[in-house]
Amino acid sequence: MNDFFKIILTAGTTLIGGTALLLLSKIFVEPIQELKKIIGEIAAYVFKSHNLLTDVPNPNENELKITIEKLQEFSAKFRALINTVPWFSLFASIKILQPKDDLLKAAEVLSKISYAPFESDKGKISEQINDLYKLIDYKMFQQ
Repeated sequence: MNDFFKIILTAGTTLIGGTALLLLSKIFVEPIQELKKIIGEIAAYVFKSHNLLTDVPNPNENELKITIEKLQEFSAKFRALINTVPWFSLFASIKILQPKDDLLKAAEVLSKISYAPFESDKGKISEQINDLYKLIDYKMFQQ
């Protein structure tokens, strides 16, 4: 084998390997990262809004409206992202992601939390928030 053929073979192998790696990244890694990112954003926003949803007796209507809209937006986007991850069950079985049923249940609970202002039992809302944290495996404090 001459040197020119070795150079062409090495370049071709590198090009094919790089392209394959890029495709795998686009197909698997990016959807998982987006899902993990939205989970973190949801947890942070619910944590930030916890008092507004559960403790404030007469909350600011505008702030409450914005919170409700944001929670509903998160719920819809969360459901969409759950369904974009290919081979979800494989990634859940190796503990990269939570089980799909848990995440769909979390999206449902998040939707219920968005209707918190219309709920008279504020303790129920706190329970739903805690359920959400468990379903998305969000640890508020080091344990």
